[in-house]
Amino acid sequence: MLATELDDLSLLQSPTFYRIEAYVDTADHPPRVYAIQDVHYTNRSSQPLDAIYFRVWPNRASYDSILTFEQVAVDGQAVGLSHESEGTAVGVPLTEPL
Repeated sequence: MLATELDDLSLLQSPTFYRIEAYVDTADHPPRVYAIQDVHYTNRSSQPLDAIYFRVWPNRASYDSILTFEQVAVDGQAVGLSHESEGTAVGVPLTEPL
């Protein structure tokens, strides 16, 4: 995070943090992006969550691309995914409600 933006972070209560490491393989045709993403999420609602959903816009038909997941883990445990909304939403089940 840019040092100039740290003050903004202090204004948020329990913000969601994303850490993404990405690699672009330009030798593939078409080029591929490989990434590892860690998410630290705080449930700010009064309802427990048994899954967290992510929007996967590259899977929208008009984007003419696809984003796939090879491995997904929650707290170090492999989990399966639920694909919804024509593949543009992916549900990640939690090992225990959040």
